This record gives sequence, structure tokens and C-alpha cells, in this order.
Amino acid sequence: MTISDMQCGYRAFRTSVYPKICWKSNNYYADAEMTARVGKFHLRYKEIPIETIYNEPDKGMTLFDGIGLPLKLLIWKMTL
Repeated sequence: MTISDMQCGYRAFRTSVYPKICWKSNNYYADAEMTARVGKFHLRYKEIPIETIYNEPDKGMTLFDGIGLPLKLLIWKMTL
């Protein structure tokens, strides 16, 4: 699975797959958790390119979010 922007934030999915991708994270990790579940359950996906617009320079992942994300990915790999 190759995904160009896991942190995009935009998602659309069928209600039938919701039980498999039902995420528990409530922060920047939610996007990654949904992506991990898509891979875990071999769900079909399609990327649609969108324009990235950052209106506020201080928005986005912090250093701590960036460090925590790989740790979360390891946890999900072992527990999903």
C-alpha cells in the first residue's frame, strides 16, 4: 500500500467498512490509525489529490506528535 499523504484529514468511506476502520484516536493520530486499519484489513482505497492550504503557520503536528506517531504505528501493528 502506497499512500502519499496519510495526514490529509479528508476521508470518505462506505458505512459497511466503518466497523473495521472505527478509530479510537481523537487527535492527529486518527488519520494514521484509520490508514493502519485500511492496511490491516486489506480494504480498497483510492487517493484523490487535493490542494494543501495552510492559513495558520502554527497549525499542524508538533514535535511530540511526530515522535509519538511511529510509536502508535508499532502499537497498532501489534494490537489491531
